[in-house]
This record gives sequence, C-alpha cells and structure tokens, in this order.
Amino acid sequence: MMKPLPDWTTPARVILAMPGSRQSPKDRTDIIRDYALFLRKHDIPVTVLINKITKSKILEAFTEQSVETLDIKAGDIWIRDWAPLLCERDGKLVAVKFKYPHTYPYSPRLDNKAGRELAERLGIELIESDIIWELGNFTTNGKDIIVTDQVLKANHLKRPETLRNRLVDKLGFDPKIRIHVLPVLEQDSMVWKLHGLDIRDTICHIDGYMRFIDTRKIVWWKPLMGSLGQAIWRIKCGFLLKPDERKLSFWESYYLKERKMISLAYWLLRQGKKMFPLECMVTMDKFYDKVTENETITDFGDYINFLRFGNKVFVPQYYPRPNDRESAALSVYQKAGAEVIPVREPIVNKLAMAGGVLNCAAWVVYKV
Repeated sequence: MMKPLPDWTTPARVILAMPGSRQSPKDRTDIIRDYALFLRKHDIPVTVLINKITKSKILEAFTEQSVETLDIKAGDIWIRDWAPLLCERDGKLVAVKFKYPHTYPYSPRLDNKAGRELAERLGIELIESDIIWELGNFTTNGKDIIVTDQVLKANHLKRPETLRNRLVDKLGFDPKIRIHVLPVLEQDSMVWKLHGLDIRDTICHIDGYMRFIDTRKIVWWKPLMGSLGQAIWRIKCGFLLKPDERKLSFWESYYLKERKMISLAYWLLRQGKKMFPLECMVTMDKFYDKVTENETITDFGDYINFLRFGNKVFVPQYYPRPNDRESAALSVYQKAGAEVIPVREPIVNKLAMAGGVLNCAAWVVYKV
C-alpha cells in the first residue's frame, strides 16, 4: 500500500526550477537564483533545474555556493505544482505524477514532461495518473489529505469519496486514507471576477488556506476583521482606488472576507472536530492587491505558504520591519515546536507578486 509523505518527513534537499519558457517573465530567473543562494546560507542542500537559456553568471554563482544543477527544462518556476507527489510504499520512495492543468499559463505540457523526467533523473520509481491535481493544492499528515474543491471541479467529481476511491483503486493508496475538501472555489471565483480575471481559470490552492503543521494539528487562514483601525489602515494604503487599477473597494473586500470566513468556519465545524485539534493562524488577506502578470492575484500576506525542511520552517515576512501581524503568524509555528526562520528577503515579495511564495517555488525530496 502507498501513503503520501507529510512535509516533516526527513528531508534530503530542496529542488528549485529555472523558467525555460520564453513566455515566462525574465526576472524570475533572478528570483530563483536568490532563493537558492538564500537557502545555501542556511546550509540547506539545493538543486536547481537549469536549461539552455540560464545565464552563465547565474551558473557561476551556483558553483561558488555549492548549488547543484540538473539540466531539465521546465516551463515555469512553480515546481511544487507540477512535480510528482512523493509517497512511501513498502519502505521505498515512489513518485506519483498527476496531470498539471492545461489551463495554466506558460507551458503545462512542458511542465508535465519535466515532472516525469525529474523523478526518472533522481532514480525514483514513477507512477503515472490521469487525475488532474496540482500539488500546491495538497496537504497531508500521511492519513488525511486536505484540498480545495478546485481539485473536484478539475476532475468533474462531486464527492471527495470518489477521489479517494480513485487513489485507492487505481494507484494503490491505503484504503484508510481520508480526503477532506475545503469549499472555497465559489468565493475565489468572485474575487477573480472582481479583479477582471477569467473565473474559469480560478486558482485556489490549499497553501493559501491551511496546512498540516504536525500529525494532529493544522494552521489555517484567519483574516483580521472588524476593527476601525484596520479599516483606516486599508484606506490609507490605497484600497479605495480607481476601478482601472483592479483593486476592490473596502466593502467589496469586507463582504468577500465574511463569505470566506463562513466557508472556513463551516468546514472546521463539520470536519475539524472529528479530525484533529486545531491551531489557528492569523494572516492578512491576500485578495486586495494588484493582479500580477495578468495571470493571478498576488500572494502578499500569505504566511501559510512557508517552506518546510524537516523541523525548519521558513516563514515569509512581507514588511520592512516586524509588526504584530507577522509576530502572531510566527508564534503559531513556534508553539508547534518548529525551528522558525523568518524570511524577510526581497524574494518573498517578488514571489508574492508573481502569484506564489516559498512553498510554491520549492519541491522537497525526502529520505525514506
């Protein structure tokens, strides 16, 4: 039987991907370079997927800092989404390659190919699946799996039990595994529509809402609501801007926040009590920023999009100086016993403006 590996499994290295598609914005090569060099400063083993358009100066910097490279051409930097799912089967590491959605920007066909080649080049047994599933939409403790309802929609499924049965019957997953679906697609589609994006391409990944922090706990998105000070702060920061700047008015954003909180509260009442004790995380909403690259909404303020390497949790920090909001986010991980490493580097906001953060742009290989 096969079981998915939670991200606190003993890690071997972090793998990042340089964009190989001409469609990808040019500055993303520099983002991945800086991300790799930052991780090396913290003694994290790093491998970067390179290609023929990777600059020689970047390769020289990698050599100087002992960053390994692997010549595999990928379409974009979001390796977490298109890489295989690492599982344990009979004491061995295996990789399940789900289909990367064809509606995504850049080169999904190329990324699907890169995901397969990645497992093969690492010598990991690869298992193909026809399920459409980007792994940014995945968190597990090894027994429970949480996704958003985007996964059901992509596969034209109505019930999580049907998805579970496909995993068990076609891929040999442990029959005791449970799938939990967070119903947020409707609210996210509204947000996309208000930002002028195509709601058919709505992306609502789980690392913007909740993730397992250990076997019995999850951290989840809980926006700050209701204070006069926050309302004034929003107006001061420019949320009441011209319509052509594609930002939401205060009341539009407040309404959407209420809708999302109702969805989360309902889900937690229905699923949470029978699953595990809950640990709450306070984050800032990520829905009030500009649309980025005409692709998606920025991920600014998403503290759940952390990178985990064993007991080390690299938590994104978005402001020039620490503040109460970021301290509240960090304290959740500290209480869970993790070694918390705040990341207040330019890469955080650059990744957020591209539509993801630390988790989205990294794939951790484990030891089994």
